[in-house]
Amino acid sequence: MSPLLNTGNIPLIGDTHLSHLLWADDLVLMALDLASVQRLFSIFVDYCKVWGLEVNMSKTNLVIFNKKSLKDNTDTVFLDSDPIATVESYTYLGLNLHMNGSVTSTVEALRIKATRAMYALWKFIERDCLSFKALMNLFTTLIKPILSYGAAIWGPLQPVSTALKNTWTHGADLTNLVAKMARDPPETVHLKYLKWSLGVHKFASNIGCWGESGTLPAIDFNIRQSLKYLKRLEGLDEHLLVKKALEDQVALNLSWYSSINCIRNNLGDNIDPKQPLGKIFQDAWSFSLQKQSKLDFYYKTKPNFITCPEGYLSVIPNYHHRSTITRLRISSHHLAVETGRYEGKERKDRICATCDAGEVDNEDHFISSCSSVTSERAKLRCSLHIVNELITLDAASVFRLMSVTPEAMDVNQKGHLQQIGKCIHNMYARKLEILKELKDAVSEVI
Repeated sequence: MSPLLNTGNIPLIGDTHLSHLLWADDLVLMALDLASVQRLFSIFVDYCKVWGLEVNMSKTNLVIFNKKSLKDNTDTVFLDSDPIATVESYTYLGLNLHMNGSVTSTVEALRIKATRAMYALWKFIERDCLSFKALMNLFTTLIKPILSYGAAIWGPLQPVSTALKNTWTHGADLTNLVAKMARDPPETVHLKYLKWSLGVHKFASNIGCWGESGTLPAIDFNIRQSLKYLKRLEGLDEHLLVKKALEDQVALNLSWYSSINCIRNNLGDNIDPKQPLGKIFQDAWSFSLQKQSKLDFYYKTKPNFITCPEGYLSVIPNYHHRSTITRLRISSHHLAVETGRYEGKERKDRICATCDAGEVDNEDHFISSCSSVTSERAKLRCSLHIVNELITLDAASVFRLMSVTPEAMDVNQKGHLQQIGKCIHNMYARKLEILKELKDAVSEVI
């Protein structure tokens, strides 16, 4: 059948006519005009009749690739006497291909699939019983492969890739790049899972969550896949069809090649092949961190991004203790310095409601002087071996202890860190109890 199909107004890849793609029992027929498409279907029908094959009409569709809307495409093609439905997109080999050539629907379909898989996973695991490493391994094994399926093809065509190029070619703001990375559909799933694993709410700082977990945004892996794919294509024999397709991409400077080649040239030769965007993301992360006043305290504890989780996430086995430390470090907590933002209060007016000190209820006040948690603080001082009451606890110094790498600690030191984490958690839990009591008391009066 192949020689019959390769005649007429058929697409050319290099010097080769490409009228069809056949994979197992899936067949795609391609032509440059409707008459040629109809001719291909007629040849196909005759072939099926000779060999006693049947076509599943419910899975047979026509996609007319152009910029028109579906309602403007009124032409019809027939399979024998049955009209073939014209659709906006079709899923072939797991990727959704849209009539306008955009990869937006492709990526959105993968995002939806990955989100469903994530929710299904959450139903079957006990987050409180698993280590942070185990939770991230589950994401890497079960969710990430769905999110990054076919990323070598669609990754360079994403808006975030355009933002990446603009950072180099037009000197675009690094803060804008970070925002684009966070809005990238695969990354929205990654961040949702990350925040769930860390035990913070959905509005918690993306910068903080990336920083605590030491993970890079999804675009890093996707660009890595694209770079590997490009290198592989460039090393193929000249007679192969896929190599001819690459040569056409180069000759016509088409979007996929121009995008990934621009990224490759700007990254240079001295990149980490496992984390190609590592350096530029570190710079963008640090730049954005300094721009966000909400993260002033976090900047004191972690001014630079490193690609490994903070030590406490590995050392402290108790999920609730880890979660409390994360919340306090990245200001995703219920202290007035944070809750006052939602109420529109000036920073100086976000006074602690659980003591009479008249100080702003921030992390420093909570750790060092809030009288509502005096007894719990005494236990923290004891775990820190600070018995002299004249020495004031420094919140940033306390939370910097949580960044020590597990490899640098022996068993006793790890136990010590776990005890500090427990004391901080108990302090925060007591603070929340008092805040709830105050809220309930106000409700009764009203």
